[in-house]
Amino acid sequence: MARPDCLFVLARSAQTYGATFAQKLKGEPDRAIADLNEAIRLKPQDHCAFYNRALVWSDEGDNARAIADYSAAIRLNPKYAVAFNNNILLTRAQRRQCS
Repeated sequence: MARPDCLFVLARSAQTYGATFAQKLKGEPDRAIADLNEAIRLKPQDHCAFYNRALVWSDEGDNARAIADYSAAIRLNPKYAVAFNNNILLTRAQRRQCS
């Protein structure tokens, strides 16, 4: 689960483009990704945007992209424990699938 401050930053960005992140996650992942892409374009140092996009990728089953975004969030904020946790879990799951 994303931290409240991350969701606040993300919600402000998403509202700029017509809907909140939460609404898009409920059935419009492509639009959520598009809004998050724009949020990252506008503020590329925002670890929360990368984290939240990773959540969408993960929900969509695109673990490679999710891992990449979790890694980006970690690079931007090395103390972001929840991103580390999710990254490790997905990486392990992906390794199990490959073996």
